[in-house]
Amino acid sequence: MGFKIDIRKDLVHSEKVSLIQVGGYVDTSNFVRLKRVIEGQIKQGKSYIILYCKELEYISSAGIGVLKSIGNKLQNMGGDLTLVSLTPKVKKVIELIGLQHLIKIYDDLKQVESALKRERKEADRAVLAERAPRHRKKLTIVARKRSLLKKTLIRAVMSDISLSGMKIVADEDIGKGEKIEATIYPPGVAPKDIALSSDKPIVIQTNVVGSEQVETDKGRANRLFLQFVNLSQEDTKKLDEWLWA
Repeated sequence: MGFKIDIRKDLVHSEKVSLIQVGGYVDTSNFVRLKRVIEGQIKQGKSYIILYCKELEYISSAGIGVLKSIGNKLQNMGGDLTLVSLTPKVKKVIELIGLQHLIKIYDDLKQVESALKRERKEADRAVLAERAPRHRKKLTIVARKRSLLKKTLIRAVMSDISLSGMKIVADEDIGKGEKIEATIYPPGVAPKDIALSSDKPIVIQTNVVGSEQVETDKGRANRLFLQFVNLSQEDTKKLDEWLWA
């Protein structure tokens, strides 16, 4: 029996999936053709290649080499190479070489369809999770004005905070260029309870880069625009984790 290969259009419901039927003998005389057909599908944007192998009776080391290289290439693209309906003889060769760790193997096309549906659902959930708005957590901030002789406590209420700076409301009239030391506490942790928390607060120096008058429940106050000074990578990562649910 010779070698035959055919691209099937049935059972394919995705632009990224290609179903290729392979039969007969894959050896040194035709493995290049197998490679070209598969790579042609990849060039068309297919990242999930399914080889239907019900009529595949033999595959040589050259053919195995094609499967290895294609499997690696597709994995690097975020896709997969899948073999379906292998004969016991060919399946034994695949498993002896250890290709089952690189290539997915299914008994029939129904199993492949079910697996693809699961993967599509998981991908859709991942996209929705990525697009979903993240909810900012409320953090407690204690701010102190730095001077040569002392640090003056400022009544501070968080109105907005990011990884580069924050806005706070302060009773004191503090001008542009002043230095403010801010202590940021973990979500749900009050200053009096910090000793019981496994997370330590972030202490960061800030510069006042602007201010404006605002109305609060206690009257007029100053909203200060603070810019972080030398926030470390470790504290940046910690603050990002604290800020978002």
